[in-house]
Amino acid sequence: MEDNNVTKEILSFSIFLNKNHHIINDELSMMLYRDEFQKKDILNDWLQFNWEVLVESLLCKSGKFLQPYGEGADCNSFSDRVRFPEMKSDYRITCSSTKDKIKEYFSDTFINVKNKEFYMFVGIENGLINKDSFDYSLLLDEEGEICGAFLNDDLVFELKSL
Repeated sequence: MEDNNVTKEILSFSIFLNKNHHIINDELSMMLYRDEFQKKDILNDWLQFNWEVLVESLLCKSGKFLQPYGEGADCNSFSDRVRFPEMKSDYRITCSSTKDKIKEYFSDTFINVKNKEFYMFVGIENGLINKDSFDYSLLLDEEGEICGAFLNDDLVFELKSL
């Protein structure tokens, strides 16, 4: 796919995470000999692996790759990828909206999200980011900094070449 609307495919990943995230959380909670940093690394590996298998393999031609999901994997010291760690990204996911501006959760302001880069799905509970649900998207600005959390239903996701 080249520069296409991939909203359905990206939101399917959010649905997958909402349905299956409890499995990895249950496993992590039983890991008595791992500290919180090691558990976070394992979670990031799990997220990145599933991103590569369920999203990247669906959207990209053979030999083409997406930018990492969120923080990426930690299992390869020289790469954020799990599979094909030596490969570089060819595509990124950007966002737009059918509305001119949409509400950013934390600032309670309305922002134009056109061409903001998708970073990862999160949930929000009691005003804090909760990585146990996946109904919001964190987006990055032009400098690669998180510019806010936006309700997934307000976003259009697009595949863009790097």
